[in-house]
Amino acid sequence: MAIQAFIFSQANKPERFWIATPLTRQSMPTTQRPLVLVVHNSDLDAFRQCKDLFIDRGVKNEAKALPSLLLGYEGFIPFIDGNYSSSGRLQQGIRALLEKAGEVGEAKAYVIGTGEQLLREMESGHESDDSEMTTRPGPARSKHPLALKEWPVPDDLAKLFRGDTLEHRLVRQLILRALDNEKTVLILGETGTGKSLIARAIHDLGKRSGPFVEVNCGAIPSELLESELFGYMRGAFTGATSFKRGLWEFADQGTLFLDEVGDLSPQHQAKVLHALQEKEIRRVGGIKGIKVDARVIAATNHDIFAMTRTKHFRQDLYFRLSEIIIRTPVLRGHPEDIAHLAELQWEELRPNQARLSPEVLKELSAMRWPGNVRQLNSFLSALDSLYKSEELRVEHIRALQRYYSEAPEGYAIDEEDPSYHRIECLRHLRRADEVVHACEMQLKSLADGQSLSGQERNSLEETRAELQILLKDRLYFHSQETYDAVARLDRDLNDLLLLPEHDARPQVRFWNGTLEPDLHRATGRIFSEVQQLLGEG
Repeated sequence: MAIQAFIFSQANKPERFWIATPLTRQSMPTTQRPLVLVVHNSDLDAFRQCKDLFIDRGVKNEAKALPSLLLGYEGFIPFIDGNYSSSGRLQQGIRALLEKAGEVGEAKAYVIGTGEQLLREMESGHESDDSEMTTRPGPARSKHPLALKEWPVPDDLAKLFRGDTLEHRLVRQLILRALDNEKTVLILGETGTGKSLIARAIHDLGKRSGPFVEVNCGAIPSELLESELFGYMRGAFTGATSFKRGLWEFADQGTLFLDEVGDLSPQHQAKVLHALQEKEIRRVGGIKGIKVDARVIAATNHDIFAMTRTKHFRQDLYFRLSEIIIRTPVLRGHPEDIAHLAELQWEELRPNQARLSPEVLKELSAMRWPGNVRQLNSFLSALDSLYKSEELRVEHIRALQRYYSEAPEGYAIDEEDPSYHRIECLRHLRRADEVVHACEMQLKSLADGQSLSGQERNSLEETRAELQILLKDRLYFHSQETYDAVARLDRDLNDLLLLPEHDARPQVRFWNGTLEPDLHRATGRIFSEVQQLLGEG
């Protein structure tokens, strides 16, 4: 098997080149001058599997030039999803990259991914501009990898939630969509991934005039949580000498943020569900309900969907909380983003000073960050304090890393251990199961013989964008059959969204003949895969 590439040297016409797989340093072209190889986006997965040779620079940010994204990675061959809409723009970027590489004396290969139409244009020697409309057989597909129309991101939000990966872009788009309605929001993610920042952003950028009230459901003792959340009447219990308003009531006209909602006891889950459904609360010892208009945002680092399957979390409460689901990406899944985030944090710590060197960025990118962005920022702050008057060097990082490695959290994770890969597969499949189940809930109108509403279509587009991000990590589906079943469902959803919006007949016909069987096939494959992996344990 080989990967087809078009190779550029200087400003010459591209030549076809075949890269042998599995990828090794020997399979890449030898060069004494900078070269650019352009490959199909689908072939970038092969480069992602060879992390000791290649470094993933994610998707090209439209505001950044190729040289700033690809130069300076000593010892690595950088690759990037170019995200270009015309071959003319792509070749302009390649020329600028080759010119800049020559100026700084870099003589190595760079890899850029693009779509099939642009590859054909380069092969024929034709350069398209942004005004050209290309046609191809089959349904039209968005040029954006998210498969979701991207709205302009305000500067405040871009600075608050940083990152250039597809996952970061999806998070920002979901935040913007959450501002347009009053749906409940469920934020899922590991510690240190910015869940509270997202909740605060939705409130601050939204239209609600009331306060932002945060409740840490895991930090308040269970016996006190109800009175803290809902308040109490005078005489409700010993020591209740007067009535007290609860935090839910304080959030009237504003936002109530239920952090660590997965830690709620079954009794408290029932009371939270009642307050959400009825939009009223009842103080401890009270008789009458009190109407409260508070938007609810919840967050947890638990696998809350799996908890519904094991009866540890109420399924009806989960569905009530998850009208919009936002998942925060983890750093270990996107090492290519570490350098970008580190540069931004360092610029804040030391404005108007020298940027971090390529060697330092490479060292930071190779480290494990179990505490995610919070840990990365804390680590850089410690470096700034310890080496205030010095230019940061690799030795400084290694010294502080040795100090922190004595802490229980540590950094050591053996990714070659088969059990580690099995756990990552399970985590990935659990998330796929949740997303596919969300699709099923959003398609209920079709099962009832009705067309999708505008709101259902919007929700389905958001869910499909997340499904496509899952499909990027092909190896975590554990088997090709499961990956193919989920990929087929993704294509079905795309085809469904291309059907006429208000005509129920073709939508229902497509549901009965194609979509429903493929949905059940994907669900069955994921379930079987999870059971197999659990059996291996």
